[in-house]
Amino acid sequence: MQYYDGPVFMPSDSNMNGVFKYTEHAKYVTDIIIHAGYPEGVTPGKTFLLSETIDKGRAIVIAGHPESTPGMRWIVPRMARWAANKPIVEYNAKWVRPEIYSHEIFFEKSLRKLEKEAFWKLFADNPVERLDAMQILWKLHSRPAVRWNMGMLRDADSEVRVKAAELLIQAEYTAALPDIKYAHSIETDSATKEILKVAMEFLSEY
Repeated sequence: MQYYDGPVFMPSDSNMNGVFKYTEHAKYVTDIIIHAGYPEGVTPGKTFLLSETIDKGRAIVIAGHPESTPGMRWIVPRMARWAANKPIVEYNAKWVRPEIYSHEIFFEKSLRKLEKEAFWKLFADNPVERLDAMQILWKLHSRPAVRWNMGMLRDADSEVRVKAAELLIQAEYTAALPDIKYAHSIETDSATKEILKVAMEFLSEY
């Protein structure tokens, strides 16, 4: 799950006697070290997601960003339902995709450099270079790149426009719907127009 220097949860000194009972649902596995000199061993084993019932209320907190993690956004309505004491429901399997993440991605110096280089290639004259850059940014799960793909919907090359639509589907980026609808309305290439239609229908179902 995407994580940007969020909190590390642990019992406070005043709660060491267990006055407040909470349920731990997920832990950090990875040590978050991306800069030299950072303290090591801070995160592994610490609580990442917890819930607690307090009198008549319910609280659920998470350290990361499921709302911006493709395949994990379903966690947000699940958390809201639990906090509101509503029945838990199943979600369409197309939105529940934890398997798309096979390893941790740390944005340390070399990856930040690679990301920056890929962003500059989005302006390359050769569409093959632009397509390659888009794929690199997707593999990095670069969050800013998701928004850039909305702009790539207006690229002069139809393959780039198709790739942008496909990546917006993969990213589950529902905020792109107005851009996709407009791109579809002005698209002249029939094959590309069909892909844009698929993207509209897919994201409209979220």
